Amino acid sequence: MVTPAGREDDGPYIQAAIDHVSTLELDGDGFRGAVLLKGNRFTVRGSLLVRASGVVLRGAEKEKTSLLGYDLSRSPMIRVLGKPDLAVQEDRSIRVTDEVVPAGAERLTVDRTDDLEIGTRVLVTRPSTKEWIAALGMDREGIAWKPGTRDVRWERRVVGIEGKSVRLDAPITTALERRYGGARVETFDWPGRISRVGIENLELIALPFDARDFGTYAESRPWSGVTMENVENAWVRQVEFSQFPGSAVALWESTKNVTVRDCISSEPKSGGGYRRHTYFTMGQQTLFLRCWADGGRHDFSAGHCAAGPNAFVQCL
Repeated sequence: MVTPAGREDDGPYIQAAIDHVSTLELDGDGFRGAVLLKGNRFTVRGSLLVRASGVVLRGAEKEKTSLLGYDLSRSPMIRVLGKPDLAVQEDRSIRVTDEVVPAGAERLTVDRTDDLEIGTRVLVTRPSTKEWIAALGMDREGIAWKPGTRDVRWERRVVGIEGKSVRLDAPITTALERRYGGARVETFDWPGRISRVGIENLELIALPFDARDFGTYAESRPWSGVTMENVENAWVRQVEFSQFPGSAVALWESTKNVTVRDCISSEPKSGGGYRRHTYFTMGQQTLFLRCWADGGRHDFSAGHCAAGPNAFVQCL
């Protein structure tokens, strides 16, 4: 438990508590413990980092716990950050042999299954080939997508094998067509990815680094409330966000199975409305449930080539 003590910066004390919990052993459910912020207001100069699985950062449930963030470098206020050590077995690539696999399908036919079994984690990649780019008309002068720059890659788990037919645990979100390069399946390891991390029951407020500048265009403040990278099976819940120029929550390409629910974002501050991507995902199988926002440009959005599926449910 951490309590405010009138310090100029509570960040190092909160970070020390997070780091301590990160050293504890995982229990049978995959958790180490929680850091409870007990008190009304904490000042944070810079970012708080969660870099281990099984750590929860939470405020008190019966009273509002506010974090006042100041940051000249525009860093996120809270970063949940695993290691980018994804290792794909590219030399053992498996070819999808179907002429067409429709969007929403969970079954693929492949040329071999000797590297696969029930529970194997795989990446299914639809390449962005020259033929596919031309069919979309995106090879024109002034646009000119380059092959390999618009690949879509789904992370799935094998749940069934019948001959050379493989069933996945979740559907793919766009068609795979042999005439445009088909698709490939590869196994992978990701030892440094973290999971079972939660951020909850907090109010995050982004304030200008210079206390004399509270104007609408003062962007020298924390850019986003919570960001996640190299993370799966995590959540953000019951968090209020205020005055962030970038995003309240941003889930990057390396995230999977993340839930953001019952959150509120208000009064974003930026030099242009073209910022303000309030609830933003580049990940897959992410859920935004009962989230509220005002003043954003794209309050609920997924980035280009986000593999998905991603869902925004009962959001306003």
